[in-house]
Amino acid sequence: MALVMQFSFAQEKTVTGTITSVSDGLPLPGVNVIVKGTSRGVQSDFDGKYSINVSVGETLVFSFVSMKPTEVVVGASNTINVAMQEDVAALDEVIITAQGIKREAKALGYAVTTIKSEAIERKPETDVAKILTGKIAGVEVNAGGGFLGTATSVIIRSKNSISGNNQPLYIVDGAPISGDRSFDIDPNNIASASVLKGLAASTLYGQDGRNGVIVITTKTGSGADVDKKFEVQVSSTTAFLEVSNLPKFQNIYGQGADNAINTTFFGNWGAKFDGQIVPHHLSIPAYAESFPQFQGATVEYRAIEDNVNDFFNTGMGQVTSVLMSKNFDEDSGVSFSFGHTDQQGYIPENGIRRYNLDFGGRTKLSNKLSLNTSVRYNNTFTKRPTRNFFTLLTWIPRNLDIHNLPFEDPNDGSSVYYRTTITNPKWQQKYTAFNETNDRIFIKAALDYDISDRIKASYLYSLDNSSTLNEDYQNKGGADNILGFLQTFDRTTRVTNHRFSLSASDFNLSEDISVNAVIGGESKNVITDFIGMFSTDQVVFDFKRHSNFRANSPIEGFTETNTVGVYGQLEMAFKNYAYLTLSGRNDWGSTVEDDNKSLFYPSVSLSLIPTSMFEGLKGANNNYLKVRGSYGTSANFPSAYLTRPVLNASANAYINPFTGNLVSTNSLSTFLPNPNIKPELLKEYEVGLEGRLLDNFLDFDISAYKRIVEDQILSSSLANSTGFSSTIINAGRIDTKGLEIGLGINPFRSDSDRGFNWSMNNQFTMYETTVIDIPVDRVDIASGINFAIEGEPYGVFRGTFAVKDDQGNLLINPNTGKIIFSDDVGLEDKIIGDPNEDWRLTNINSFSYKGFSLNIQWEYIHGGDIYSVTASNLLRRGVTIDTQDREGTYIIPGVLGNPNTGEVLTDGNGDKIQNNIQIGANDLYFINLQDVDENIVYDASILRLRDVSLSYSLSKKDLERTPFGNITFTLSGNNLWYKTPNIPEGLRLDPEVLSSGVGNGKGLDFQNDPSYTQYSFGVKLTF
Repeated sequence: MALVMQFSFAQEKTVTGTITSVSDGLPLPGVNVIVKGTSRGVQSDFDGKYSINVSVGETLVFSFVSMKPTEVVVGASNTINVAMQEDVAALDEVIITAQGIKREAKALGYAVTTIKSEAIERKPETDVAKILTGKIAGVEVNAGGGFLGTATSVIIRSKNSISGNNQPLYIVDGAPISGDRSFDIDPNNIASASVLKGLAASTLYGQDGRNGVIVITTKTGSGADVDKKFEVQVSSTTAFLEVSNLPKFQNIYGQGADNAINTTFFGNWGAKFDGQIVPHHLSIPAYAESFPQFQGATVEYRAIEDNVNDFFNTGMGQVTSVLMSKNFDEDSGVSFSFGHTDQQGYIPENGIRRYNLDFGGRTKLSNKLSLNTSVRYNNTFTKRPTRNFFTLLTWIPRNLDIHNLPFEDPNDGSSVYYRTTITNPKWQQKYTAFNETNDRIFIKAALDYDISDRIKASYLYSLDNSSTLNEDYQNKGGADNILGFLQTFDRTTRVTNHRFSLSASDFNLSEDISVNAVIGGESKNVITDFIGMFSTDQVVFDFKRHSNFRANSPIEGFTETNTVGVYGQLEMAFKNYAYLTLSGRNDWGSTVEDDNKSLFYPSVSLSLIPTSMFEGLKGANNNYLKVRGSYGTSANFPSAYLTRPVLNASANAYINPFTGNLVSTNSLSTFLPNPNIKPELLKEYEVGLEGRLLDNFLDFDISAYKRIVEDQILSSSLANSTGFSSTIINAGRIDTKGLEIGLGINPFRSDSDRGFNWSMNNQFTMYETTVIDIPVDRVDIASGINFAIEGEPYGVFRGTFAVKDDQGNLLINPNTGKIIFSDDVGLEDKIIGDPNEDWRLTNINSFSYKGFSLNIQWEYIHGGDIYSVTASNLLRRGVTIDTQDREGTYIIPGVLGNPNTGEVLTDGNGDKIQNNIQIGANDLYFINLQDVDENIVYDASILRLRDVSLSYSLSKKDLERTPFGNITFTLSGNNLWYKTPNIPEGLRLDPEVLSSGVGNGKGLDFQNDPSYTQYSFGVKLTF
């Protein structure tokens, strides 16, 4: 017996290896490696590596979803590398879920979508959030404007909170980052991006994951390609950017009114251009001293066709990225990435410059202890003129030769314009600016200790430290701010995260049931500190120092919040077709009082694979089928410092007129704190169906969900008699119901790597968010236009309207022939529009043949209104082709009404009097139709050609005698064309570029900076 035991012990050894895919050679994480006939086994790690104790003669079974099982008999070698072949009848993904947990896609009971690096890199767009536009069902991306460096709004499954932040959580290489600055991330260093859309998917992130989570894995942080000892990737993209949606201007009529010329007017309702001689625009008394040469001068009255267009140039950008990686062995390696972006917008005063330095390292410190670290440094500089630059720009008079007129006074540098009460846009362009410099360093260190083959302890530390210096200024002499101002402030945000977890995997409770479990704890500390100064009354023109301003006031603020959470997750798998996941997290938040600090939110999800449950169900026409369902919860803790009184102190409130001494004061805030405020509560039900049919010709992923958000955190007004003006309360409920469909079609598939392939990826999103209950009539969400109103969709427009009778006829003022405004007759504002679209659809066609690859992305959004001040200004001033047909007169269809009471006027027989008053085009648009909110709301349905890219990769044969492993060339264009059928053609409004930015408003257009079109050429080299 002793000899037998000694012999057996001598044959047992440790076998290691790497598991890869035959199709692309990439490592496969999460592969089950089982000793055949036993319950002993391990899983490959993220880099495809495994290690297992086994005896010579035993058989290792390698199984992985989407791959054919592989069996290998253990021989004399201690290394067994396996290349697994794809099983096209199965699902083909391992997903990185919450807290970095890797799971087979078939086991997930909730919706997760992953975008690979090929869809992200080599794009000229500097913001990764914009690159994701339209690619994921349920994800809405909107730019805050066409200026480069503007924050992008990302909304996942509608907005949850009336007053809180609705932006998602960003996780990079397993750790959270602060803020909404997705444009700090280098897209060329992204290996993959997964979007966790539902609450069940994000439970383990606690309240931070309530709005969805975007999980980004970088190339420097992933440790991929372990078989490659040394590799360098170099990519370079040159981009050209131009404005895409300037109005179509009419060039028939100029300044004036009622077809009469007046070169002091804003409006372009004057006579036709016919070579008339008119006074020079600067022939006004205000400029008699500075510009005597223009006094009494005349010019030809003619169209200056490009007076707006000439403000815009073609901006050029260069994006360069270098990625180097060195793997010393299967357990250790380093990687380094450098990225440089330098891009100019469509005006020279706008641009972005970004440097990205990323370092990643991994090593095995001992047989059981591994270390993975990453350090990222980012420096981003953006510049732009004041946003007021666009307030008047697109509707300057058609006969104003603005580029050949002086715009600054030679004596004092002040603005010079034909209207002295308005600042010249060229002066704004030169003498106003908003500059922002952001320095950001991110440090992550992760330790993994293998307690046994199945139990692992992990610790993660991360620090995200961001310092942003803002400079906003305008020189004195502008008509809107004659004294000038300078505002500078430095905002520092420091996010420190500690996470410890203990995971157990592949515990077999029986032959059919296996269990994975994770328990962990996490602490997050966020410190935001900003300090600055606002100065006004400039002394020396164009000298931008606070010491050059007579009046100075400090800007200070500090917040610190702490969140501590514990979480757990239990995954149970029955055979190969039923997966149950139970998750829960308890958070303790520092922004509420003790009684409300602790909050537990659980979730549960179930995934069933009918094609594995029933043998007869799976076949050539039904390759794969999955049914899933989940229930998830989350919360939204309130902002800091809302529960306790605050004492306001002013060191120099005023000067005592008798003594000349500064008087300091202390006072209570007019805000009444609420010690009973508690978090908003979220819960969500989700069901889904996934499948592949007809020999994988068709694949689909369908999700339907309902989300309920209760105890909304709302501001509430108080009577002045209380001594306070407002407080904060918990009240109200918002429900969202939604449907998301991902549909893939593969019309052509080639067995050859370089044969012809054609696939279509379609993403459909439809949701409806309704305000179920609020304690007041309405809550102003944004700009006095977007409101929360009980029983109505979230964010409906509310405003003034044209008065109508009971039959819907417009009431016309009998004295003017114009419409009667609601506010003129004392009527309360009403709901005038809904900015929420009915549904949206994206279609992405991908073609490949030999080395060529062509991708075309179309998008269509149906419904959803836009409230457009831009439209109002353009139409009121008569500058677009929509108003060039103006020779005749107009009669507004309607009946006459009393302009003082809003009552219908009748004739002697008691009948309504039809309007027959003729008015000119000037009166039709100016102080008439465009002056009630209702008439500047448009259906924003839009068809857009989002993206076209053509790539060519040289074949391996072409590269045989070169040092390169891959060379790829790419041509691409972004935002190439769009059509808004329900918006006047000449306006050319782009509903995607909205004034609300990352706020909670929606569908608001207040003379935004226009959108842009971008073309690029890129090359990627690997060696």
